[in-house]
Amino acid sequence: MYPNCHGLSVHSCSTTCDPVAYYILHYLPPILVDFFAGFFVGFFVDNHRDKSIARDIMHNNDNGNHVSITPAKQRLWVQQLIDEVWNGGNLATLEAFYAATILRRQPPFPPVEGLAAYRAFLTDTFATFANLHMVADEIICEGDTVVLLGTWSAAQTGPLVWANLPATGKSFKVAYCTVLHLQDSKVVEELVYVDQLGLLQQLRSN
Repeated sequence: MYPNCHGLSVHSCSTTCDPVAYYILHYLPPILVDFFAGFFVGFFVDNHRDKSIARDIMHNNDNGNHVSITPAKQRLWVQQLIDEVWNGGNLATLEAFYAATILRRQPPFPPVEGLAAYRAFLTDTFATFANLHMVADEIICEGDTVVLLGTWSAAQTGPLVWANLPATGKSFKVAYCTVLHLQDSKVVEELVYVDQLGLLQQLRSN
């Protein structure tokens, strides 16, 4: 058993204790301090940088500047779009993400053309579905094309006109696939496929 070094200075420990105990007392504290300092600083810096990237892209878009971004930054930007617009319902940020000429296609429905029509579409969507939440399990970026695969869930609190279905209050969760085409870091075209059959089956179930 090693001698008890409690209460001894590092210098006195080096002359009275086992060498292993001396090296632990002498070298381990600075290593631990450096490790935890680097971990926490890195965590907060990375988190702040991720948010700053999305804000910078939005700021440059607002100023009409062309922004060239890497796939990693593009994924952060798309996630910001999901959080702000779809999950947050913040229609005031539409211009930061969508071009004035946005074209949304979701078969078998008629296309949605232009930012004003897109805003009206989202307003109707949020009125029909409460607590809408979109999850992107995969965000695949290739040049100016982005593919999202995931699920979206909500509760049907308004009438579903196209299905002739009054408000049921039922919750559902369905799969979706979205293809975004970007130009100058804004969405110019949005192609959406949703599991409509799964949606109706969940809403019409007893």
